[in-house]
Amino acid sequence: MHQCNQRRFFTPPVTSAGRRESGSTNHRPWAGAMATTLAFLLSLGLVMGSSVAGAEEYKIYTPLVVKGENELEMRGFYKKDNSPAQDGSQQYRLSVGRGITNNWAFEFYDIVSRAPGQSLRSRQLEMENRFQLTPLGKYWANFGLLQGLQIPLESGQPYEFELMPIVEKQVGRALAAANLSFERQFGANRESGTIFSYRVRFEYLLYRPFSPALEFHGEPGPIGRFGAMPTQRQQVGPAFYGVGYFNNGRTFYYSTALLFGLTAASSDVTLAFRFEYEFFN
Repeated sequence: MHQCNQRRFFTPPVTSAGRRESGSTNHRPWAGAMATTLAFLLSLGLVMGSSVAGAEEYKIYTPLVVKGENELEMRGFYKKDNSPAQDGSQQYRLSVGRGITNNWAFEFYDIVSRAPGQSLRSRQLEMENRFQLTPLGKYWANFGLLQGLQIPLESGQPYEFELMPIVEKQVGRALAAANLSFERQFGANRESGTIFSYRVRFEYLLYRPFSPALEFHGEPGPIGRFGAMPTQRQQVGPAFYGVGYFNNGRTFYYSTALLFGLTAASSDVTLAFRFEYEFFN
């Protein structure tokens, strides 16, 4: 029997044995609702956007890796803002991935976005390695590390290399996760220095189909020369996470966040959504 799926946006409570609940596999009625939600959000993004999104990321990673697990993922965001330079910005990331070992997962992304006056198309590719650094539940928190390389498909754009420590801590039904990103650009039109950003989530594990959360996303800027607070990207807002189980170890994860800008440089409102389908073969 394969190892139970433990990588998830929604994370059930830890059992007395120290492992998270694997959940029942008889939740097929949720499949139709999930598919409808996915189709609605995809349509919303495709018809409303008109400008290309920046380098923002709105996924908060878990450190957990499951060997032999395959993953199909789609996530994206859409922005509303008083400034024409940001209003309607959107981006979608489509990926395939696999847990190579008990501690290493690989993922490959196609990054699709829309620029002013241009069609929606692929603009970057990304290769991502995620490592689980500590056994689940052995220490006061779970730790991981993500390494990513983004490759531009258009001339005049920089490459981006990222290292991101991942920390996750659960106490009862309260779950906290933090991603601390350090990014370096190289090549044409690169930004100098190492750019720091963060993503933090506080989640209450209410029940599998729906768990409320609060998310924080920020990018102060290059290390050693953070900009003044009004020039930094700082956002906060409510979110929810859910999971549905199917037969043969197949799992569907979904989450949505509605983020509000706290500074002049932040978009007024950002809708972020993420979907993952995971299975074994």
